[in-house]
Amino acid sequence: GKEEEALKVYQQVITNAPLPIRLRGKMRIANIFANRPSGEDYKQALTLYDEVIQDGQIDLIAQEARLRKGLTLTLHNQFREAIAALEALKQEFPNSPYVTPGTVEANIEENLKGLIDTLYQKPDDWEIAKVYNQYRDKYFRDFRFKATLLQVAAAYHRLGLYDEALGLYGELMRPPAHSLTALAHYRSAQASADRDDLGKAEESLLRFIQD
Repeated sequence: GKEEEALKVYQQVITNAPLPIRLRGKMRIANIFANRPSGEDYKQALTLYDEVIQDGQIDLIAQEARLRKGLTLTLHNQFREAIAALEALKQEFPNSPYVTPGTVEANIEENLKGLIDTLYQKPDDWEIAKVYNQYRDKYFRDFRFKATLLQVAAAYHRLGLYDEALGLYGELMRPPAHSLTALAHYRSAQASADRDDLGKAEESLLRFIQD
């Protein structure tokens, strides 16, 4: 629990020790900086992770550094950069123990959720549409965060891209039912009405009332 004393010892290690131990020392220092919730220390962590990635090359510690870099960027809401870092790990080391259990893909989904939510709060509907189109085939086909898909559908709806919005609302209305099913019926009715398809709007409203 004495971080400053630990950092001093790690600094000695990375100055004098052989390369494998130096890399591990840099990782320990970076991990301390990465976990500090405020300030700019996480940027020092990212620099150290990059050094470990460069010097460790294909070793397991370099793969760990790539994962931790992505997680650090996630922790500090740098969603786009986190996705890029995690995708690089996935592409370069597809059989890495840090990739195969689904850790990387799950974290990429978390970052997409955070990125779209940030854009939705602004709101920046065009940027949401761009992000969705960029990653649709890779990650959004079986996306586990239903609220994020609803946000994307709402962005398309506000942009007047009714077919795209109705397609996403349709996905959210598929069984099995979940907490957003009824809301998807209601939003689908609104989009159909805005597109002047009043018969479809009435049908969706009736489903909403039933739900």
